[in-house]
Amino acid sequence: MIPHCGERKRHLIAQFPVLYPTREVVRTALRGTAMYGLSWFDAHLWAHAEVYGVAEILSEDFEHGRHYGSVRVVDPFKTASGVHELPALYATQPTTRARGTRAQRR
Repeated sequence: MIPHCGERKRHLIAQFPVLYPTREVVRTALRGTAMYGLSWFDAHLWAHAEVYGVAEILSEDFEHGRHYGSVRVVDPFKTASGVHELPALYATQPTTRARGTRAQRR
């Protein structure tokens, strides 16, 4: 047994939020199995992200780059060769080109 194991667990629980299933999560997971053909485990994982507002899931079990509802999936094991990098979801400021494009649309 690892000494101070209980203390380590308490530290991890305090450091990371625990997302518990709710009725809404279960209903969303059922919708995920019907709409996207996901297995129950994958649908449940996706439903937590969808309900709790997690924008991105890292998983090799979903289709790389696809959006399931408001959640985008990234396969972290895809190699750079032959796979185009996905644009960042967390860009802090729009690029100069994007600003010019918006100005042209007005």
